[in-house]
Amino acid sequence: MPVSKEKWAEIETNLSRPFGAVTLKCDGYQVTAVVQSYQMRLHVMIYIDGEFQGKWLDGKDERCTKFYRYQKKYIFSAEKRGRAHVLALKEKFDPETRAMFKRHTEAFVEQWVPYWTSPAAFCRHIRKTCTDIEFVR
Repeated sequence: MPVSKEKWAEIETNLSRPFGAVTLKCDGYQVTAVVQSYQMRLHVMIYIDGEFQGKWLDGKDERCTKFYRYQKKYIFSAEKRGRAHVLALKEKFDPETRAMFKRHTEAFVEQWVPYWTSPAAFCRHIRKTCTDIEFVR
């Protein structure tokens, strides 16, 4: 039985308050979303079948792409990337130096994190990636 609009609103409400928790059955996995404090902020932490394993965060596991959040962060700030872009276009530098500045503009780190910053984002992602969703408690 699919989850109704009212039930999604109730799930988001439960995950909007401290220590809220929801359990869903998604594509054969039991997914527990719990509001926890992480780095002095509240986040929605995701446990799959009652556990979390760091090896799932490599992006190759189905559980990772279905339930966790993809994050891409640039290594340098926007200001530094802008300056590096301008310097990469200048012809007074040799090609190796310009290539280095170009790499500075594009350098980033990508990772999967086991938490969501908002309940609405978590619910949107679950609806997009899972075909069979059932509310447990």
